[in-house]
Amino acid sequence: MRLAACVVPLCSAALVVAAEIHPSQTSGLTVHEWGTFTSVAGEDGRAVTWDALGCKSDLPNFVHDFGYRGLKLGLQGSVRMETPVLYFYSSRQMDAQVKVSFPKGLLTEWYPQAEYEAHQLAPADGRSLQLTPNNVAGCAKCHMSLNGIDTSLQNLTGTLEWNRVHINPGTQPAFPTEEAPNRYYAARGTDAAPLTVGDQHEKFLFYRGVGTFSISLSARVLESGKITVANLGGEPVPNVILFENRGGHIGYRMAGTLEKEG
Repeated sequence: MRLAACVVPLCSAALVVAAEIHPSQTSGLTVHEWGTFTSVAGEDGRAVTWDALGCKSDLPNFVHDFGYRGLKLGLQGSVRMETPVLYFYSSRQMDAQVKVSFPKGLLTEWYPQAEYEAHQLAPADGRSLQLTPNNVAGCAKCHMSLNGIDTSLQNLTGTLEWNRVHINPGTQPAFPTEEAPNRYYAARGTDAAPLTVGDQHEKFLFYRGVGTFSISLSARVLESGKITVANLGGEPVPNVILFENRGGHIGYRMAGTLEKEG
């Protein structure tokens, strides 16, 4: 079976991931969200369900997580939300409250520390179950029907909330680092204001997740080796970029705007 990977800009799925930001003073604050959704396309070009956390973590050890990589059953999602970050730009110090919600998905890693919640709706009666480290840990030992945790993600919503984010332009706090190189650090290469949450400092708010929903692109590999991409959404895709990795040699090609299958 031939598979293709699709990468969709996070801003094109704004209805799926919602960030609420409440600054103490609204004047002069700009917030920039950046990130991608990654999916794996099957033979028909549409996103397939896969173990999105089956690989080893590529994040520094100081990044917080809820332990989902330890689940024996795995989280079977169709989309992995990669490295979303929120940058804050301001000419003066201020505080902000930030909440991120991911319907039909779970937020799996984050930094700095935040209040984490995950709720599951029971299809039968609509009751809401809040997941905790205790019942998630139990999922590694039991079948999901025994503890009621829906690892398909269809009825789950994950949230993160940073109740008090200190925005500190012009300061140079010490950000956490480890000896081993990591691409995580490259995201600090902006002129955004440093942030402080509790006793933790960073250049951005970072989070990742796994979800199950339809995406607006399909990608099929033809017998000839060519790739055909289709726009399944109601809006044009401003730019399509084809990446290839052949034996460690990476290249890309700009394919332009996509308004219909091309």
